[in-house]
Amino acid sequence: MKGTSRRSAFTLVELLVVIAIIGVLIAMLLPAVQAAREAARRIHCGNNLKQIGLALQGYHEAIRSFPPGVVMDGPCCGTKTRIGWAISILPYLEMKPVFDKYNPEYYNQDPQNQDLRETFVSVYVCPAESDGGALGVPDTGPVSGLPFRRGSYRGNVGRSEVGAGGACLYMAQAGTSFCPETWRGVLHFVGKDTPFNEPESIDDVTDGTSKTLMVGEHAPTTHPGRATYWANTYGYSVATTFADGRSLLADYDACMAALNGAPSVFCKNGWKSWHANGFMTVFADGATHFLSDSLDTSILVAMATVDNGEPVESPE
Repeated sequence: MKGTSRRSAFTLVELLVVIAIIGVLIAMLLPAVQAAREAARRIHCGNNLKQIGLALQGYHEAIRSFPPGVVMDGPCCGTKTRIGWAISILPYLEMKPVFDKYNPEYYNQDPQNQDLRETFVSVYVCPAESDGGALGVPDTGPVSGLPFRRGSYRGNVGRSEVGAGGACLYMAQAGTSFCPETWRGVLHFVGKDTPFNEPESIDDVTDGTSKTLMVGEHAPTTHPGRATYWANTYGYSVATTFADGRSLLADYDACMAALNGAPSVFCKNGWKSWHANGFMTVFADGATHFLSDSLDTSILVAMATVDNGEPVESPE
């Protein structure tokens, strides 16, 4: 009778050791995978903004000015709004069929523009944003409960402040703003009963196109009613820059909790994103930059104006 051989097998201790090693390897690998995914999302987001910047340059070449950030027929607030920068540049993003849905004879909030309001535009959505591009209802507006399609990017209306004289957001009725004209941004409000009647051109950007913020991320991680809605020109497609770091808090609810009685405009406006430690931007020269949310706000507000004469270096 032939001898029998014994088959080797893992002992329980060996199995547990292997499981522990695999667990350690996964724990070491996971942060690297997450970092790679975030890097890819940031690159994608920057590419979106690069396309937006080129489209704004294309619009300027054709029209000889940048588009208005928002066109209004009356004073803020409660007034229906018309075309804004994100609608204006659709043909220059090779989205003429989407642009053709817009009926300029009616306000954006009117039923005749429902199809446009609810259209998903992928280049307006940063992949880092949870539920980016979803259909949602903004917190405020002249038509309550009206759904709009979400985006991630807002046009820069300029520097703003809140003080004894009120709030200057370049949304206010003409004559009520206490901020200087030189605080305006590239894509400010234009129209009747607003501080400005004409949009900006490259020649107006005397601070330098490489030093002037044009479009940036506004994607709060909480409270989707305060997210960006690209076709909602009632303050939801543009943002303003404050010399107050609370306006850069990505968590909207945390921002509101930190106000301690200060006006909520700091949280409703400003720049914020789902990226770690900052937000993506495109400047008036078409270059994209990632700005840290710990950036000195005196530098940030200098970047927000077109001709305030602040000495500021171009972002690296």
